[in-house]
Amino acid sequence: DYYGPDWPRQRRRARDRDDHTCQACGIHEDDVETELSVHHIRPFRMFDSHEVANELNNLITLCRECHAKWEGIPLRPEVV
Repeated sequence: DYYGPDWPRQRRRARDRDDHTCQACGIHEDDVETELSVHHIRPFRMFDSHEVANELNNLITLCRECHAKWEGIPLRPEVV
């Protein structure tokens, strides 16, 4: 999916802010040997602007398994 021209930068900023660690289960990228996902807490499609959708307060780093659990749920998962 295309999330606007600022997506790569905002995705990187969210992962850096979250120390490259899943905010739901606590696993680190080094443990899974791949980049973790960045999830829109409130779905991207609900915004009129990619700038607002991609604000850091709407992004959270999640592993693949946790991302699948939280997809479509407009809530912030419990932080470990």
